[in-house]
Amino acid sequence: MSEKQELTLKKGQMLKMFGRMVLPDTIFYFGGFYAVNLFYKLSTGNKVEFLYPFTLALFFYLIWMGIKAYGFYHFYSKVPSMVGNAGIQKVLFENEKAYLARAFQVLHGKYRKELTVRDIKEEEKRRFLSSWIHMMKTPVTVNDLILERMETKKILPEEAIRDIQAENKRLYKNLDMVLGLQRLEEFSKDYMPEAFDLTEFIRTIINENRRQFIYGNVFPKLTAPEGKTMILSDRKWNRHMVEQILSNAVKYSYQIQNEEEKEEKTEVQTAGQDEMNELQLKHVEETEDDEEPQKQAKNIYITITPKKQRVILTIQDEGIGIPSYDMGRIFEPFFTGENGRKQKNASGIGLYFCKEISEMLGCMLQVDSVEHKGTRVTIAYLQAGTLAER
Repeated sequence: MSEKQELTLKKGQMLKMFGRMVLPDTIFYFGGFYAVNLFYKLSTGNKVEFLYPFTLALFFYLIWMGIKAYGFYHFYSKVPSMVGNAGIQKVLFENEKAYLARAFQVLHGKYRKELTVRDIKEEEKRRFLSSWIHMMKTPVTVNDLILERMETKKILPEEAIRDIQAENKRLYKNLDMVLGLQRLEEFSKDYMPEAFDLTEFIRTIINENRRQFIYGNVFPKLTAPEGKTMILSDRKWNRHMVEQILSNAVKYSYQIQNEEEKEEKTEVQTAGQDEMNELQLKHVEETEDDEEPQKQAKNIYITITPKKQRVILTIQDEGIGIPSYDMGRIFEPFFTGENGRKQKNASGIGLYFCKEISEMLGCMLQVDSVEHKGTRVTIAYLQAGTLAER
């Protein structure tokens, strides 16, 4: 049964509702009429004519009830229509009915808005899971190829173990990201703000991700003031954001080769099954395995600058940059842009993830980029002690 059918009143139900509504008024009306006649009779001692005034009172009562019955029926017969069209304007309501009609409109609008937001979130979840599952397939495929090469003695077991560990680390990072996105919906339950030294925090992240910088032939250069630069934030969520930005800086530090060019090279170099397996492995592995060994090293400049009641963190790379026509959409979920379409394992959720975290943490996140010259990401944190000073 639809909502409209469920709200539609039968004639018997409507008559009972109307009767309950007018019963107090009816009792008061005729009770007052009888009280007036009785008081007049007792005070004057004269015989009082009852039939004529009662008939007159009944006549006006029926007119009054007719008007109320028409308004009652007119209003409640239109209530089911408000479910499908809260903005109905054909019926003019007055007094409390106007307020009730407006309440229906407000509730209906809120209900539709919540449904729309929920549908959008569900669609984003579905697209994200689809994209994430696709990302998970790449390390699994690479591990299979590594094991195949080890079984055919194309590589040593020690080398295979090292490569598998690297792919497992990539799997772990992807799993950590999907868990982080799921936890964003209940951010308040997992949010623990604290004061900590941003300089030491960045040094720790650089040290823990040194293999990524070395394999990517990209080297971080940290510039920070002497002493501590204390900020107020959440360590764990801030780590997710900064590591993602640094990962992007490494990934896009070099010109990305088009998939069409890769396919052409693969066709030219096919010379037997063993060579094909090796080419497939190179095609699937990520940037650090695909890069040419003779490429010139690039730098990532990380700068920490205290400014008024803020601490500014700037991460500047020397990479390929972002085209100007893609800049307006970089924070949209699943938007990969021109560079992302060339990058085989780009998911389009990295910057979206960072933007969501920055808004939850209450820090400003800004991205500026010039194509072929690099990208600069700026994060403005609240300086520790600022709230206490206020």
